[in-house]
Amino acid sequence: MERWQQDLEWWLANWPVLAGLLLWFASLLNSILPLVHVQRRLPRLSLAELTARCPGLGRLSWGYPIAYVATALLFVAAMFWVHEHSRRLSDAQGSFLMGAVFCIFPLIAAGLALKTGVYRGMTGRAFTKDYYQVAGSHLSWVPWTQLIAAIITAALSLTGFWAA
Repeated sequence: MERWQQDLEWWLANWPVLAGLLLWFASLLNSILPLVHVQRRLPRLSLAELTARCPGLGRLSWGYPIAYVATALLFVAAMFWVHEHSRRLSDAQGSFLMGAVFCIFPLIAAGLALKTGVYRGMTGRAFTKDYYQVAGSHLSWVPWTQLIAAIITAALSLTGFWAA
């Protein structure tokens, strides 16, 4: 048997795992790309500038940390569930499930951006004290796009999980 036939057989035998990893990668990109897009195209605002523009957004100073801690706890709980059930899951199911679990972050980020009209800045792995107001800007479509992409990715991941 030739080498290319062996490679093709391997790819065909492992397509569910590869599809799950592709969906996992899509969920990671969905977490990062909208924020990068907004940070490059909108002016950076401090919390004081933002609350001067929109007085109702004063709760962002304590609301965002609470939302991110709750998101992190939800993510840790989902990862713990995956770990506890990993002996019963196949490799394909695990890779599909990871794609769905990693959709938690973009779903929450898009939901917060739709609710407040604001994305919080990020550099590397840490959040900054900068805010980017998407509400009323030419980028008001970004949170909706992020939300729809996260829902589609999560739905495909869960469908693959149940089908695998």
